[in-house]
Amino acid sequence: MKKPAFRRAAAALSSIASTGALAVLLGAASCSHDASFDVECGEGLTLCGFACVSLDNDPAHCGACDSACEAGEACGAGQCGGGGLCGGGTVACGGQCVTIATDPQNCGGCSVQCLDGIACEGGFCQGTACPEGLTHCGALCVDLTVNEANCGACGNLCPNGTFCLGSACEDPGCLRGLTDCDGACVDLGADEQNCGVCGLACASGETCLDGECLTEPPPGVCPDADLGSTIPQTVTGSTASATDDVEAPCGAATGLDMAYTFTAPVASTYFFDTFGSGFDTILHVHDGGCDGPLLGCNDDSMSHQSSVSVALDANQTVVVVVDGFGTAAGDFVLQVQDANM
Repeated sequence: MKKPAFRRAAAALSSIASTGALAVLLGAASCSHDASFDVECGEGLTLCGFACVSLDNDPAHCGACDSACEAGEACGAGQCGGGGLCGGGTVACGGQCVTIATDPQNCGGCSVQCLDGIACEGGFCQGTACPEGLTHCGALCVDLTVNEANCGACGNLCPNGTFCLGSACEDPGCLRGLTDCDGACVDLGADEQNCGVCGLACASGETCLDGECLTEPPPGVCPDADLGSTIPQTVTGSTASATDDVEAPCGAATGLDMAYTFTAPVASTYFFDTFGSGFDTILHVHDGGCDGPLLGCNDDSMSHQSSVSVALDANQTVVVVVDGFGTAAGDFVLQVQDANM
């Protein structure tokens, strides 16, 4: 909706004229803005009164001088409204009309930014072509049939407690890597009440490690496992029965963690995330070992899930730690991908 501003302007000028100030006003404005003094606005701008404005997105001069939008309305492509008024394949983002199909700062939607060096094509952040069976979702190549953060379609995040099977979010009872023991999902490799098999409890003073009850386990084993160099890959597990081996340098982690070594097969930027995990995670990556220099740390990237991207040399080994905010612990999903695949 538009409302003319002419009457207000006319009333204001009449008031000024009645006090003898009109000549002063016009004389002061004539230095730069009065059209009678050959004022020229820049490309795409129009002289309205004493100002050069864009009729495409100025809510006070939307489509024409003095054609103001209602309170709360935005101006896009010379029309007032709540948004979506940009034409030619563009949409309104931050008061500007942008092409979300190719804009790397608004790729597929407002404020969706591609990683540095990644172009936006067709509304998705594109790297090189994805391997067969994988699909571009942002800067990542994912398997839509099993990826909990992109199940069946990019951006379709499976609810907590479910995971992606055949492109659909399913609730099979327990996440992959866990076993249902009398209604409880446990890690048989680390659960002291169900060590190796359901119902086999370790004796007092013993610890369950890799499905065996050990009487003298090493204090604070880190890392817990080696992921090798496979790209992409998804790891599932639980921190509920883990130990607190590595202190998180970001967030407020005081709980249990699981640490994994990963060796980069080629020099590239690698993306680690916990999307689809069942608790508030913190993710941190260290160079070389559990006490190595910090390469990256993140608390909340998507809701309460975490993601870290790091540039690695070929054959460089890092330790990826899945941690919990505060004392949070539970089932997790860890995904490892090459951002350039």
